[in-house]
Amino acid sequence: MLESLQYRWQRVLNLLTLKRFHSIPFDLRSDSDNGRYVATVRRAVSKDTAFKKFKRDPAYTEILEHVGKDLGLEYLAHIIERDNLTCSDIQSFRVNDLIGAPFIHQFTHGAFRVDCSGTTLRYCSVLSDLLHFFDLRDVRHVIELGVGYGGQAFLYTLHNPSVSYTLVDLPEVLELSRKYLNCHSHLIRAKVEFKSILEFGPETESDLFISNYAFCELPRPLQDRVIEKVMKGSKRGYLIMGGHSVGRVTKADLLEINPTAVILPEVPSTGRANYIVAWGCK
Repeated sequence: MLESLQYRWQRVLNLLTLKRFHSIPFDLRSDSDNGRYVATVRRAVSKDTAFKKFKRDPAYTEILEHVGKDLGLEYLAHIIERDNLTCSDIQSFRVNDLIGAPFIHQFTHGAFRVDCSGTTLRYCSVLSDLLHFFDLRDVRHVIELGVGYGGQAFLYTLHNPSVSYTLVDLPEVLELSRKYLNCHSHLIRAKVEFKSILEFGPETESDLFISNYAFCELPRPLQDRVIEKVMKGSKRGYLIMGGHSVGRVTKADLLEINPTAVILPEVPSTGRANYIVAWGCK
């Protein structure tokens, strides 16, 4: 709970210091699209010295890479309870921590121990959810909105190497994820693409749409664009949603858009108003 409150306070500070850092109109920016974050991302892309430790840059951890030990332990317990990733899987995903100098913690659950970042366990937890809700053997094309440095895509493609994976985010963020995933290119067998939401056609088809805390932060015009161009063409979907602001898409809106969708609690909970939206479940 303390970590969640600290995160939300940092987000408030972020919004209070919002800057017009690039050409995207103010009313088309997500909550995470602030001057410090984008500046840090650009620095990590252009300077290898910054890239080597970007995961512990304070301006970056305001938005991402802020999962501490307590929350990480909750993610680990959730993964173990799901029982669809082996201990060997979890250990192998520590490769995600080799670049960017994240803060490493020792996590234990019963007799199992792993030394990794809390964020890597968050990505493992999401992957475990996806395995629980969907038959991923039928998934050939994944679209992820709001990709950070590409960590979720990295773990997903390690576990499901035959997939085609499209990452969607700000141009600066896509450049960081491209650089990050290129560092792991010897491990990635999947076809990986990087696109702006503006590049999609009227209704792009996919087998799975993923968005962890990103879709809910978009202003309504961009949410509507994502719905029309991506979500309506996706057979399956998994969204972690935060409390919406006035004028943004609500639970009722999402259920109206896709009557087969279900609303589920976020486990572990990282915010009082958070929830999961899923459709196309097995």
